[in-house]
Amino acid sequence: MLSFGAFAAFGQGRVAYESYVDDKVQAVKSTADSAAAQVRALNGTVTGDDFAVTVTNYDSQTKLPAATFRFKKQDGSGEYRVVWNELDRWIWFFGTWWPSNAYTKAQADARFADKAWGQYESGTGYDSPDGRLWVTQPVVMSSGMAYMPHTMESGGAIWVLTANGLAPSVATNGFFRLSDDTGKTLFEVVKGDKELVGAYCSDIKTQSQPSAPPIVTLEYVVDSPPTVEATVHLGELTEWQDIPEAWTSTTKIDNGYKVVVTPPTGAVQYYFFRGKYERGTESYIRNLAPVKVDSGLVVSNKLDGTSVKIRPVVNGTTVTWEVVK
Repeated sequence: MLSFGAFAAFGQGRVAYESYVDDKVQAVKSTADSAAAQVRALNGTVTGDDFAVTVTNYDSQTKLPAATFRFKKQDGSGEYRVVWNELDRWIWFFGTWWPSNAYTKAQADARFADKAWGQYESGTGYDSPDGRLWVTQPVVMSSGMAYMPHTMESGGAIWVLTANGLAPSVATNGFFRLSDDTGKTLFEVVKGDKELVGAYCSDIKTQSQPSAPPIVTLEYVVDSPPTVEATVHLGELTEWQDIPEAWTSTTKIDNGYKVVVTPPTGAVQYYFFRGKYERGTESYIRNLAPVKVDSGLVVSNKLDGTSVKIRPVVNGTTVTWEVVK
């Protein structure tokens, strides 16, 4: 006897056996059951007692409203763990970064001007007149210089004016000028371009002395009296020495100056000489306003080197000077 299982006939002559259909249905059912379990777990976590979303109802004028996410620990303690707090970033920013990297309002008010610093007096902070930089503190002006601190072992400190490597804005013929409120110049110090340079020696003569080094005559083609230095030998460590004034005499000649060096008995005999002189214009003070000197002028007395005070005396059209007692 033959027995046949149930089957279903489909179009196009295909047949689906019962066992085949059951297998496919079972696979779909397993996938659906797994998805349903995950949904139930997620639903229990999000909407149940294991997970909570908390939003504070703080008044924003006193405290910032904030949201937090937390879940219940699985150790049976019943405690919750916060996994996200909206205020964490702000707590770190204002509590950690801000105090070390930003000025407080009090510090900013004390350190910085509200507007351009030139609009206020330097010491008082009052408004300056329009178009004027008003300085009410002692003023230090330096071109290419800066104050550098020097620590002392005693714990104090001194300040020394030191070059900072910046070139002056004007190399030669610079000036310091004082003007009145109309812009009229009253006083100025004009910087000259005088410099010390080597002097060209056009001739040298020597004359023997019985008991002293020879007399040396040097002629220099220069515009001003030269200074002569000498040494016994030349080399990498040559030390040039100024010749004592008592040994030298300088006279003007047609194209420059003649220097005669007359060493005394027992003096060191020099073999090499060099000259130098100042070239250019000197710095000078230019007054464009009258100068009133009620107490006189202090000058040096060539007789004894002391300082004396003098003042001009006008007698009609004659002007003389007298020493102020």
